Formats: sequence, structure tokens, C-alpha cells
Amino acid sequence: MDIFKKYLILTIMIAFMGCGDNVKVIIEGPTNLLMNPYPLNYPTTNPKENAVISQLKKGDEGEVLDYKYGKDFKAYKVELKNGKIGYLISGDNFRISK
Repeated sequence: MDIFKKYLILTIMIAFMGCGDNVKVIIEGPTNLLMNPYPLNYPTTNPKENAVISQLKKGDEGEVLDYKYGKDFKAYKVELKNGKIGYLISGDNFRISK
């Protein structure tokens, strides 16, 4: 492999590693940390089973691990500073920060 290809591969690897910056979630008011990646009582006609793992309060923080889009919502998989992992649903009392 010539030096240009090695340099290109190294540059791409560094760029992707830089994309791994932690994306934080900051709770701004009462919010439920959920077991599954969809809102409670969703859908309304035949709700899927879901549960509240923890009630979060203003000032709680964590790291976004992943996110998923549903038909009517976006769910963020987060790990809180206390180690709990669960889902937050867009529209709840939190904000995403880099």
C-alpha cells in the first residue's frame, strides 16, 4: 500500500474517532427514564409494555449512547452518571448538549 493510501486511511480513522465526542443529556425538569424506546402507553390503541426505571429531576445528567426514530417520536438511549441506562423521549424535559 502506498504512503498516500496509508495517510488517507489514518486520516479517516482519526476523523471517525473524533466524531465519538460525548453527547450529553441534561435534565431540565421532571422526566421519566424508560425501559423501552417508546413513550408510555404507546400506541394508544394497543399499548406496548413499558416501565419507568427512574424519575429524573432537574440537574441530572448523562451521556447519549444511541437514538431511534419512531413514527411519532425520537427516543434517546442514555446512561446516567449513576450508571442507569434507559430511554428518554423527545419532547420531555431535557436537552442534548455536546
